[in-house]
Amino acid sequence: MAKEIYDLNNIKITNEIENNENILKDIFKKDDTFIIHDVYNINNINNNLLCKIFYINGMSSIDKISEMVIKPIQKWNKIENVILNSNIKQVNDFQNAMLEIVNGNCLVLVPNQNIGYVIDTKQTFLRGIEEPSNEKILKGPKDGFVENLLVNISLVRAHLKNHLLKVKIINLKGKDNGKIAVLYLEETVDYQVLNEVYNRLDKVDNSISLDLNILKEKIKDCPYSPFKTIGDTERPDVVCFKLLEGKVVLLMDGTPSACTIPFLFIENFHAVDDYYVNYFYGTINRLLRFISFILTISIPAFYVAFLMYHQELLPTKLALSISASRQGVPFPTVVECILLLTLFEILRESGARASALLGTSLSIVGALIIGQATVEARIVSTSVIIVVAITAVAGLIAPKLSSGFIFFRLLLLIFAAILGVHGLIIASSFLLIHLVSLKSFNQNYFTNILSLNFNKVKDSFIRKPIPKGKEYEEKN
Repeated sequence: MAKEIYDLNNIKITNEIENNENILKDIFKKDDTFIIHDVYNINNINNNLLCKIFYINGMSSIDKISEMVIKPIQKWNKIENVILNSNIKQVNDFQNAMLEIVNGNCLVLVPNQNIGYVIDTKQTFLRGIEEPSNEKILKGPKDGFVENLLVNISLVRAHLKNHLLKVKIINLKGKDNGKIAVLYLEETVDYQVLNEVYNRLDKVDNSISLDLNILKEKIKDCPYSPFKTIGDTERPDVVCFKLLEGKVVLLMDGTPSACTIPFLFIENFHAVDDYYVNYFYGTINRLLRFISFILTISIPAFYVAFLMYHQELLPTKLALSISASRQGVPFPTVVECILLLTLFEILRESGARASALLGTSLSIVGALIIGQATVEARIVSTSVIIVVAITAVAGLIAPKLSSGFIFFRLLLLIFAAILGVHGLIIASSFLLIHLVSLKSFNQNYFTNILSLNFNKVKDSFIRKPIPKGKEYEEKN
């Protein structure tokens, strides 16, 4: 039987209910949550068997099974006329029967019938809709996605009440049989991107995709790049903005976030807050994020390059001050930078994984104890502490680029330590070439930046004012 269990499409439900029961027992053997409930005719002296109900305890609601299945069947003795549930369908093979059971539905088998009845009796597991902790804003909606696919789709529809919003639900072919929804706005979507999304989802292999983030890695362009080519968000209002821009959105059952496709480089510097504040302030914030990106990857490299190879370019007083702070430090400048940057990343990761109270303690330990102790012990110089502090703070402003920060910051630092400013230029060229060569679902990663269309460029580094209406657009 073990071989047959993995080829359930070829095993059909038969008229012999006992044989069907044995097959299901073999499929769910060693699973104590698999329940079989026999329903008998209580109005008959012989107590004839009316049906058998198969479900997984905890995934199916016992109350729903009792009220919508068992009681009506015992009262009317005929399943077709008594199921008080519109979500009923028939299956004739054990593959579909097994999938329905593990999804929380119950399977009803009737003696002398070669079909099974699947009834929606899923147990509801819902947490409250609350603001995402990773995307808090001062103004705007405070709702966030949850783990239920239909609830998430409803949240999007609540923000974007448009009949042109289309939703296609796809059942993945993985071992977990996940369900994913593809959302797009019919009047704005790029159909080439939409077709590419469908093609990649169709080619996803049979490995497990329990989460949307795992699936995202399987369909993304250039999986070895540290830069994101698929966006993600936990906010329905952000999804609506992306849909209006013509993007495709993916939602997955069990994942409280959404993917936006395509994702371009300039979007790393965008935040939903930009559209809830004055456009001057939003523009300043965007420019600050871009400047912070340049600073966080280049400041350590510039510091090492100038200090090791180009001291003559530094002002005399600054050079003397740095030299004085380095008296007694045993390590070269590049080793100091790498040690402190590694220490910061350890503290950052520890703070992210720890509780809020422990995270505060880690910050105190890192800033006061470790930082002060390393300087007083002459392990590192005060100037390096300042450089790494500016680098760390600048890196926190654009969290979407965190993985790119770490890799290219180290790359620029090593090249600067070997060749000085010339190495910095070479490493920066590698970075630029890599970014220009990236694509997101056949869209160039620098599309909006390098575009000759001013309407696209003006909402990239700056936040353009929202048009007043159709008459305003015609005049301009």
